[in-house]
Parts: sequence; structure tokens; C-alpha cells
Amino acid sequence: TLTAWKELVNFQTLAMFIAYAVGPISLCSLRDQLPNLERPFTIPGGKFGCLLVFYACSLWSWWNGWDTFKITMLWLLAGYVIFVLHTAYTAKSSARALFTPSTFWIFPYFLGITLLSKLSTYGNGMGVIPIGIDLIVYFIFSLVILSMAYESRLPRQECEKMVQNMNQYDFSESVWVGIHFHWAQ
Repeated sequence: TLTAWKELVNFQTLAMFIAYAVGPISLCSLRDQLPNLERPFTIPGGKFGCLLVFYACSLWSWWNGWDTFKITMLWLLAGYVIFVLHTAYTAKSSARALFTPSTFWIFPYFLGITLLSKLSTYGNGMGVIPIGIDLIVYFIFSLVILSMAYESRLPRQECEKMVQNMNQYDFSESVWVGIHFHWAQ
């Protein structure tokens, strides 16, 4: 039905913008950690440009509405729990990386965007934060989270080591390309 299709599109849009929100955080941090690193894309405006892109991603997420938000957050939580349990039991050294200070901003971010979505007027939210005021509240929230993420970023040496480790992989072919090529034969 059309309603189910709309819900699916809203879910996908929300998941996409939550994923995109990590980009400006990473770019903002990497500008200071590895200033000479070649980048495939940039965001103009320095840290303020990163803040605006992060804010825009957050707005598009909230505008999907509480009905979509609560379902998406439940699925993200379930996926995160499964990921943590799997990592803890299969790769103990990797599990420690999940709980470093550089990842602590993620919990306030997810908790905050969920709470703000519930308090918003969109998608059967409670309507506590009126339209217009919500833009200011969301901007302040985005500024706080981006600042937390930036301040908790990895030290330069650790970041350089991670980039060195990534350079050993060939990302020119993805799994999808391999599967697609296999099916095409």
C-alpha cells in the first residue's frame, strides 16, 4: 500500500541521514589530526561548514517524525547490541575499541536525537518544541554534539596508525562489485 511505501521511504531516509551525520564529524576531526591527508571530498567553511552539514543531516532526520524515529532507533539499538556481543565474543581486542573516549559522543547523540524527536511536532511527537523554536534547539544540540565528538577525537598518532593500517587494503573493488560481476556471468 501507499502508506507502507511511505513508511519504508521515511525509514530509509532517516537511516541515511543518521549515517551521513558521521561525515562532517570525521572531516572536522581529520582536518586537525591529518591536515595533509588527501581527501576525496571537502566541506567548505572549515569547522562551521561541518557544523552546518551536521545540523542539516540532523534536521532531515528529525523531520521524518517520531513514528519513524522510534522504530529506527529500536532497530539501531538491536543492531548495536548484536554487534557488541559478537565483537566481544569473537575479537576481544576489537571490542575494547568500541568503548574508547572517542566514541562516547555517540550515546548522547542517539539519546538526544531520539528525545528531541519525541518532543517535536513531527510524526506524532508530543509537540512540546514548537516549529521555529525547534530549529534553534536542534542547532544548539548539533553544536554540543559536534563539539563533544571533536574534543573526544583520537590523538593524532593513533589516527595516523589507523590510516596506515587502512592503506594495506584495496578498496577499488567492493563486495557488491564482486557479487554483481559474478551474477552477470
